[in-house]
Amino acid sequence: MSRAFLTAWRLAIFSFAFAAGTGAFMRYGMFAGLPGGLLLGDVRHAHSHLMFFSWATPALILLASSAARAAGARFASAPCLAIAAAVSGLLAYTPFLLSGYRLLPLGKAELPLSMMASGLNGLVWYAFALAYLLATWGRPRTVALRFFDGSVALLVLSSLGAVLLAAGGISGTATQAQMDAFVDMYLTLFADGWFGLGVLGALAATLFHAPGRDPRALGVAAWALSAGLGLRTLARLGVDAYGLAWLGVWESAFAVVAAASWLAVVGLLLSSARPRLDRASRAVGLAVLALIALKALVELAVALPVGEEFVARHGLRVLLLHAFLLGAVTLALAAAMRALLGRAGWRGLGWFALTIAVMLVFLLPLTGVWPAGLGGPWALRAAFYTSLGPPLAALLTLASSWAQPGSERGPGRPRSTTPAP
Repeated sequence: MSRAFLTAWRLAIFSFAFAAGTGAFMRYGMFAGLPGGLLLGDVRHAHSHLMFFSWATPALILLASSAARAAGARFASAPCLAIAAAVSGLLAYTPFLLSGYRLLPLGKAELPLSMMASGLNGLVWYAFALAYLLATWGRPRTVALRFFDGSVALLVLSSLGAVLLAAGGISGTATQAQMDAFVDMYLTLFADGWFGLGVLGALAATLFHAPGRDPRALGVAAWALSAGLGLRTLARLGVDAYGLAWLGVWESAFAVVAAASWLAVVGLLLSSARPRLDRASRAVGLAVLALIALKALVELAVALPVGEEFVARHGLRVLLLHAFLLGAVTLALAAAMRALLGRAGWRGLGWFALTIAVMLVFLLPLTGVWPAGLGGPWALRAAFYTSLGPPLAALLTLASSWAQPGSERGPGRPRSTTPAP
């Protein structure tokens, strides 16, 4: 195992604990207030961007490089790129915490430091995308690489939203509706595309394979999902930022394509857990697929006006967002790295999954589907206390990785190299 690979992974785990702790701090502020004039919205941006930039992105870079090596590619720069992604994300934390997307006073000047820091992160993404392209060019496409191809493509496309956001903020010419649409494009494609497809690639490379299944079907599903997510988001951008209402029908149509593709992938992978996986990894992998299927069903529902109105009216967005990003994405990354590195990749995976499940359950009382008579001030406090579980579990995992260095196997080639079209 290379020292740089382990360093990058440990830095990603630390970033998760830091970001999750910031989320708990935000929930504390919801009922007790925040110190130092901090705003809840800014703390939320710091929390979410650190999760995006310094936790999931470095982990996916490492897992993508492993899938590339399984296809016979050399990808020696991946650990350094993962470290750079984590560090640049940590540098963006303070500007987002203090000012969100606003200008931040610095001496006599006011600078968009958070957007400038995001630009630094963007340079790392482009460097990774180029390195991935060069490393995998001409290599046989495995099932995992098909998903990572789409994931990297949507990572680059999502950066267009960040570019538009930065340009609008610096020039001052964009309307608030346009700025909101740029943020939505950037974050949605980053989460659904880069994370969603990347997680499927990681699962295909480590926890699942497709014996007896036609790998061509998985390859087609990967590209259908990539196209559906990308075109849906571009259509939404046209509606929200530029008033092209006629694109609303296409947005719904591409959302249906994406949702159907999510379900197709889950169906193809569901019965293909690796036989030698430990019980915790197998259980977490199946839970991740269940959460992805839930996301697909929700996407089908919100493609219709009645479904979108139901989610908004009952305040389900935060719960559903955490079910996907914390439940599916985070657990998939932890389980995939454990399958890749052995138990040392993430010790206590079952307990970690339990803390996440408890946290998700206690987000329910903050939604409109919870009976009003059973609500009250206790709900915010319960959401805070249960949100402490995941960062504490991650810190214990991080501590154990130093207490017992090494792993059962290094980050070499995962066992499955099933080719896809």
